[in-house]
Amino acid sequence: MVTLALALVVQTSITRVDSVLAAGDVRQALKLATKIVQQRPRDPAAHMLLGRVHYARPVVGRFPALEEFRTAARLAPNDPEPLYWQMQVGFYLRGEEYSAQLEAFTEAIRTGNMAHENSFASAYETDRVVEMILQANKAKD
Repeated sequence: MVTLALALVVQTSITRVDSVLAAGDVRQALKLATKIVQQRPRDPAAHMLLGRVHYARPVVGRFPALEEFRTAARLAPNDPEPLYWQMQVGFYLRGEEYSAQLEAFTEAIRTGNMAHENSFASAYETDRVVEMILQANKAKD
């Protein structure tokens, strides 16, 4: 009976965070979702929730979202949802980099100026640094 009551409280909390997030109050949703993860660190649904809240935070939330989705995947290895969201974040992160590279290439061709900031070498370097950051975060866990 106690377990059922606790599960109901957690589901109600998750529903509340979803409602706050849908209303556009990302800051409040982040506070609530963080508290749920602190209370239930082994709950993949809590990490998925916090990941979705982070994902709603443009730019600054993408890496924390990725980490939450990875944690959810470790906690629920048979659930495909965390993998789907990891792919969404990865697509977003790499999409921005590649868009910047294409703009730089187009500008270089248009102006004839081949000295530009973005290149495939810089993309490789970005990927390498991102992987180092993620590995450092894993080492802290």
